[in-house]
Amino acid sequence: NGLKETKIGDGTVTSAATSQVGTYVGNLNEDLEALVNVNKQIASHSGDDSLKTQRDQILADLSSLANVEVTINASGTANVSLGDRDLVLSGEVVGKVQLNTDGTLSVIDKKDNATDITSKVTGGKIGGLMDGLSSVEDALTSINDLANAFAALMNGIQTYVNGDVKAAAYDRANDRLVVSTED
Repeated sequence: NGLKETKIGDGTVTSAATSQVGTYVGNLNEDLEALVNVNKQIASHSGDDSLKTQRDQILADLSSLANVEVTINASGTANVSLGDRDLVLSGEVVGKVQLNTDGTLSVIDKKDNATDITSKVTGGKIGGLMDGLSSVEDALTSINDLANAFAALMNGIQTYVNGDVKAAAYDRANDRLVVSTED
């Protein structure tokens, strides 16, 4: 009748945060498509300030999602990259961000080649959530290790109380209970 080894947390927090990352990744990819459409209009109507205002709003949205790098071309169109991967080159989406099943992020290029960018997404809503997820997972691991050590100690005490004097002993010099790990 010992304490059972269990895990703390049912994955609800990490599942919800991962789901939100997926939503933000979808928003980012939608913004890339919107930027390409505005870029094409700017290329043919370069003097239209309302198009540049639309471009700037889309770029602000992209920047709120991730630490994108933006270059404004002489024509007024914008190029966007993330890490060292291009996402938009003027009038074309050349890379899309993908949330993988293992929780990592990749850029998928036009030839379906995937490049891991997880460590390069350090800003915006996506970067913040990814960092938070990492911290939560580390904390849960530490809590689970502590809970398992406590269960082992309590099982040793119970075994000792039930008559197996080799299961645990009191160390008077250090004022602590020592649990045997031998079978």
